[in-house]
Amino acid sequence: MMPGEVEDIPKLEKDHPSVQKLLEFDANYMKLEKEFMKESYKLTQKYQKMQDEFLQKRSEVVAEKEEVPNFWIHVLKSHPVLADEIMPWDLPVLKHLKNVRSENLPDPEEMGQNGTEIEML
Repeated sequence: MMPGEVEDIPKLEKDHPSVQKLLEFDANYMKLEKEFMKESYKLTQKYQKMQDEFLQKRSEVVAEKEEVPNFWIHVLKSHPVLADEIMPWDLPVLKHLKNVRSENLPDPEEMGQNGTEIEML
């Protein structure tokens, strides 16, 4: 073992007053973080419901292929994460895409941690 490796670092004394104070700070921080996540989840749910009306109207316009040809191809190829994932062999299939919907998966703890389901129609 080389000097300075992890095993050479003395273990913390968990009963030391400073360590106890730091653990208390951490517990309070985590409690606040949990409250933030719950409030953030509620806010996301609230605005998701309000956005649904606009998304439905967009879907109706896009459904008319003559109005906006290849709309979803443009959207997906403009997305900062997905753009590099769209391959040339995907394009013939994506030309038939009529709508993309997403829905947050049920989250009993309301922490926004259960993920998102994406449906491509």
